[in-house]
Amino acid sequence: MNRLRRLVGVAAALLAVAASASAAEGQTDLEKKRDEKRAAPFLQKAPWITDYAQARAESQKSGKLIFAYFTRSYAH
Repeated sequence: MNRLRRLVGVAAALLAVAASASAAEGQTDLEKKRDEKRAAPFLQKAPWITDYAQARAESQKSGKLIFAYFTRSYAH
């Protein structure tokens, strides 16, 4: 029984490591896609601020409103 518990523990640890590696790889792919989209010519025509805290500070300083667009793609 003790051997079975160790085997199950090792299997769970291996699955966790594999899932973590896969998630990190997926994150890298998403970051690459994001950077490609940000390089689109129409986005280069204005000085976009992508950091929310920085945008709030600039908004308070200039007295202008924040135009925010949030999106999430679930398709890979």
